[in-house]
Amino acid sequence: MLNMNQKDLKIILSLKRKKGREEHSLFLIEGLRLIESALSKPSMIKVVYFNEMFKEKNSLLLKRVIGEKIINKKISTKDLKKISSTVTPSGIIALCQIPKREVLNFNHSNWIYLDKVSDPGNLGTLLRSAAWFNFKNIALSKDCVDPYNPKVVRASMGGVFDLSIHTEIELKDFSKDYLIIGASKNGLNINSFTKPNKFVLIIGSESIGISKENLNGVNQMITIKKSGKGESLNAGVAGSIIMYEFSR
Repeated sequence: MLNMNQKDLKIILSLKRKKGREEHSLFLIEGLRLIESALSKPSMIKVVYFNEMFKEKNSLLLKRVIGEKIINKKISTKDLKKISSTVTPSGIIALCQIPKREVLNFNHSNWIYLDKVSDPGNLGTLLRSAAWFNFKNIALSKDCVDPYNPKVVRASMGGVFDLSIHTEIELKDFSKDYLIIGASKNGLNINSFTKPNKFVLIIGSESIGISKENLNGVNQMITIKKSGKGESLNAGVAGSIIMYEFSR
């Protein structure tokens, strides 16, 4: 069994920054649940690192890793603490391949378009909900947070492994065959809206909503009717509710 070396550690630490992720085409995942999610697409996992304590308690998972012929290495608890974003590291991390950029496929019937969503928690929540409600095709505008940011990946709870994610996409890239639907505080009540067969749902940032450059491209604004109190819903919650309604 191999041990992690200093070259490995340097690469792993660089993946905490977008520049490092782009340079190596890799992203970092941490924890038992995310590793199990990633094993649904084992070809994406390049290396798994674990400490002795994790090995003793999770032999079955490591057998799956070995069975998939994934490189696995032991890591010291000291080095794991340097890498981990949690106070008490779970004992296992992995390096995963960032999928190669693909051309947009306009044969897909629907898309979720995330417009300058810059909060990692919101983006991760939206990806998690998209996977849950089976919205496989995700487009991100410029100025969105990196979907492979460790905080986004953790908040997505493995959603990044179940979705086709396209970054730096402009709304005008979509053909006119799609109805462009915008989520807004002012619009048609979602309960009165009939979902079309082919659509792009835009969810804007929590601070400004849909950006000015994309507003003109929206064909229909929809809203979630308030039945109680509060100023607004955050992007993650609002987008998740709309995805639920559209999946019914």
